Amino acid sequence: MVRQPQVFLMDEPLSNLDANLRAETRTEIAELHRRLGTTFIYVTHDQAEAMTMADRVAVMLGGQIIQTATPQQIYDAPADLRVAEFIGTPKINVLAGELRAAGGVEALGTVWPISVAGAETGRVSIGVRAEAWELDCEPGRRRSSSRCNTRSLCCSRSSWKISPTRSW
Repeated sequence: MVRQPQVFLMDEPLSNLDANLRAETRTEIAELHRRLGTTFIYVTHDQAEAMTMADRVAVMLGGQIIQTATPQQIYDAPADLRVAEFIGTPKINVLAGELRAAGGVEALGTVWPISVAGAETGRVSIGVRAEAWELDCEPGRRRSSSRCNTRSLCCSRSSWKISPTRSW
């Protein structure tokens, strides 16, 4: 770079490149950022670019910043359903559920042992990433067995993203 500005603003710099050149240029821009140690504001609609190149990401909708965090924080703890559905491939699974007064959330015909501090009973949306689900096979059978019980779906994660359905 000829000048030494305090900030570089890049507005969709890779949008007109083919896939191979896009990947190469993405790597070059990331290396340039590391080498110069200067702030880069990088505007993109491509979540892969944002999540792989950024130290921090600001997710915007309708001109409003919805969430600002590291890429991992945005993936693991999205601020709301809109962010959760935008970030990640494959797309997050959203289940309709009912928060029960006795505890837990009823969804898919099962009461899941999920606690939601300070929440009222009522309809909720549960966001679960695909990699968090696993089939619970019949006792003594391997997971690769064709006799896995698809009715025994369980979540391997201890954290859930639950929000009142009415807020979205």
